[in-house]
Amino acid sequence: MWRRLAAVLATAAVSLTLAACGDDGDADGGSGETGTIRIGAILGISGRFAFVGEPQKQALELAQERINAAGGISGRKVEFVIYDDEVDETKSVPLANRLISEDKVVAIIGPSITVPALAIQPIVERAKMPNLTLTSKAIWEGKPESYVFHTTPREEVEVKSVLDFVKDQLKVTKVGVVYDRQPYGTGNLAYIKRFASEYGLQIVAEEGIENNDTNADAQVQRVRAAGAEAVVVWVGDPAASSVAKAVHQSGWTVPMIASSAIAGPRFAELAGPAAEGAYSDSTYNTAEPPPVQKDFLDAFKAKYNSAPTQFAAFAYDSAYALKGAIEAAGGKTDGESIRKGLIDMPALDGVVATYDFAADNHNGIPNGPLFYIVQIKNGAFQVVFDTRK
Repeated sequence: MWRRLAAVLATAAVSLTLAACGDDGDADGGSGETGTIRIGAILGISGRFAFVGEPQKQALELAQERINAAGGISGRKVEFVIYDDEVDETKSVPLANRLISEDKVVAIIGPSITVPALAIQPIVERAKMPNLTLTSKAIWEGKPESYVFHTTPREEVEVKSVLDFVKDQLKVTKVGVVYDRQPYGTGNLAYIKRFASEYGLQIVAEEGIENNDTNADAQVQRVRAAGAEAVVVWVGDPAASSVAKAVHQSGWTVPMIASSAIAGPRFAELAGPAAEGAYSDSTYNTAEPPPVQKDFLDAFKAKYNSAPTQFAAFAYDSAYALKGAIEAAGGKTDGESIRKGLIDMPALDGVVATYDFAADNHNGIPNGPLFYIVQIKNGAFQVVFDTRK
């Protein structure tokens, strides 16, 4: 009990709130229609998934600045109340309760990763609190009255994008999979196995690994022995970079394509020379971005002097989805009005995709290939293929 209390206190100590309420009156996070609109966020800002949560925090800072500069939401300023759960569900749960009961937010964005997102789901459903989760898992599936939505492409969309590239561009038929033993990896492995035959692929090896493993020699040796012609990696770093290094050090010449968990600078830094030639998938076309993407990429770089990871766009689109929902609800901010507003609002032309939420699709993205395929060339990812052909 004392350990759990200490964890909660520690989380509170590192939590942060963006911006003051302003001079236009008290914040109003309830169902009223005056004052500042408070929207909560639970992100993995520190710890081993900081490369996911920190850019998401920055994206919400940018969204807050730009929304308020453009007149706010239905004429009211917005304030994002952001907490760091360190991707630890024992911290995510009390933070969700705090946002609802103390901070009086009208909606919650996040958590960043699947396990904390699953942990707070019963809380937001019970409280009728709209939740724009940032996990790729469709945890709302089969529950049309759910208050959970998301702007992250769902798992099967990413899997189909990767398998489409493996089939059409790598032109191999035998694939080995190294996957995270946590729900992120096991869930996507299930989709890979489910869809492989549609793309003429045979899964010849399935090797589990822990996200923080720094040695993947045994897994790679078994995948190689199984006759794999390509390695699909569905785990974050440092494990993903460990797979790349094991392949490289063994002298095995085989293409490696990993999930979007590596689509950032950390993978290349950790893998070093072994990263060269590795593929991943990304929601950005950095070479020729469409107008909405270019606007976001330019604004983010101007504010932070660095390019955003794709995780940042998921949070940014969530902010604008909630803006659209509240405006569609005529400025009402009670949970049911926002939930209904998300479904009723016009399609949102977001950075990641065009979202058209529906009662039976709280993601709003068509369930087919969506991603750009990127490859590390000279130490940095470059777009090499568009799966949305």
